[in-house]
Amino acid sequence: MTGNRTYRIVDEERIDGILRPIFIRNGGDFYLTDLKIFADGAIHYREWDDLDGLRSKLAAGWVATTLDEGARASAHDLASWRFGKVVTWITAEELLG
Repeated sequence: MTGNRTYRIVDEERIDGILRPIFIRNGGDFYLTDLKIFADGAIHYREWDDLDGLRSKLAAGWVATTLDEGARASAHDLASWRFGKVVTWITAEELLG
């Protein structure tokens, strides 16, 4: 899939990366955003981080791999909804992999 590729420029060098959708949990609500993972190990999801930072955000539940039935979700400037019959296909360990 080519639609999930991204890049950034650092000191005139192109650093390739990939995108994947994730949910950020803030309060009791979930926000759909992109997890950007770059070849140099930098990670961006509403803030810059690294693998250890992502690991701690997953452990704290801020980056969500489970979603609560009936919880409110939002895709910024697009839509909001409530979850019903939630099924997820990825664990925190799989996301880190």
